[in-house]
Amino acid sequence: RIAIQDAHGITLLVQLLNTTESYEIQELVTGVFWNLSSSDTLKVAILKEALEPLVQNVVIPQSGWKDGTDQYYATANGSISWTTVFRNATGCLKDIFEIP
Repeated sequence: RIAIQDAHGITLLVQLLNTTESYEIQELVTGVFWNLSSSDTLKVAILKEALEPLVQNVVIPQSGWKDGTDQYYATANGSISWTTVFRNATGCLKDIFEIP
């Protein structure tokens, strides 16, 4: 995990998340962030570099809420279906805000 940070991997992953439209790449990148976020030594770096891209590129668009309303998008049976990318991103956010 530290080797990824030492190789500027967090910065590169953020750049990739900001530029890709591929769901598979988003899934991989958010999965790596979730894995890295379990390291207390990397939490601050992830917070500084990846918080805004994760929220803007994943959490808000995939939250299910319609813009400017109190309505949410639901499946035909009325439930919300979370994607793996959304789960990875929110898992990362949960980890970086946990107090050790």
